[in-house]
Parts: sequence; structure tokens; C-alpha cells
Amino acid sequence: ANKIMKKIIGLLLVAALAIACWVPAWAAQQPAAVDHLLINQTYGGGGKGDTPISHSFIELYNPTAQSIDLRGYSVSYLSNRGGGEGGDTGGAELTLELNAVSLPAQTSYLICGAAEQTSEHVYTITNADQQWDRVIDNKQYAVRLLYNGVQVDGVSTGEDAVEGATTA
Repeated sequence: ANKIMKKIIGLLLVAALAIACWVPAWAAQQPAAVDHLLINQTYGGGGKGDTPISHSFIELYNPTAQSIDLRGYSVSYLSNRGGGEGGDTGGAELTLELNAVSLPAQTSYLICGAAEQTSEHVYTITNADQQWDRVIDNKQYAVRLLYNGVQVDGVSTGEDAVEGATTA
């Protein structure tokens, strides 16, 4: 039993050394991120008539310790839901260039969509960093954050997933 334990411990040590040597080499081969701006949340009211929030919105967040220059960033949105549902783009990907401003460290950037037609207002969005005349679907959409046309983040529901797409 003692010899078996020594062999198991020896194999575990060899495996740990192999992983320790391989991981730094693998990590060095990974491309550096363009910036660390990300999609924090997306809300789609979908024009359904009873949404509790006055507007659809996309919130971006800068989790870094530095300001991020928004020049070169854009947000794209699409929905293939059809049936005349609010927010449907008929499969066309619509793009919004972000205002060329600097987003301070650990702050959000709010893109406010078109006003929802609802009688159920619980929260009214009165202050946004940028307006977009889009209603975001509440059940089927894909939102991508792009930097110079390359996806750096994405969220989706009911559309082809964009979360796992190659990012810069």
C-alpha cells in the first residue's frame, strides 16, 4: 500500500509540474484584450404594453481602473422574432456608433432605446448617455459590442448565441 501511495503522489507531482509548465506558455499565446468594456445588462420591453420600465436599454460597463476611450466602439442589435413584435429587425443587424467620449473607470454607459407604450411604469429612465430609437425585443434578440468591427462582448436570448463567438 505504501508503494502504491508513493506512485500516486509521484504521478500527481509530475502532472502538476506539466500543467505548471504548460499554462504560462498557453497564456502567453492568448491575444490581449482591446479593452475591458463589456455589456453589463440589456433590457427589452418589446413594445408589449405592460413593461415596468419606460424604455428598452443597453448598459455597458467599464470594470477597469482606467478610463476607456469609446471611439471605435459600436453596439449592434438584431431580432428575427417576426410577427410584428416590437423590436423585430427582420434579421437585419442594426448598428449604433457610440459617442466619442471617455468612460471613466468602474462606471456605466447607458444607451436608452425608444419609449415603450405602457401603462405599467414603475421606473422611468430620464437620464442616458446616448439615445437610440430602437425598441429591443423582450424574448428574442442578440446584442453585440464591437470595437472597430470586431466583437468584444455579446448577449443573446432566443437568437443564435453570440456569447461564445470569437472576441478580440
